[in-house]
Amino acid sequence: MKPIVYDDTYTGPRWTYGAQLRPFLSIFGYQDFIIWSDRPHPDFPTFGTMQTTEPIPSRAAEGWGLILLNHTQGDEQQW
Repeated sequence: MKPIVYDDTYTGPRWTYGAQLRPFLSIFGYQDFIIWSDRPHPDFPTFGTMQTTEPIPSRAAEGWGLILLNHTQGDEQQW
């Protein structure tokens, strides 16, 4: 099991996804979800964005209503 990572201390790579549907994977504990990384976003006004430490497979992302917006290598300013 991977360790839980938090937005304010994690410095590694991040994948940012826009959520078209309620991001239940954060509730169910998707192992690569960065805790407290969710943000409001004008293109996703209802559910905003979320970040992961690894890319979500495209088929899974599609099923969860997630659209990949950005990928950073780490230690880059996110917001």
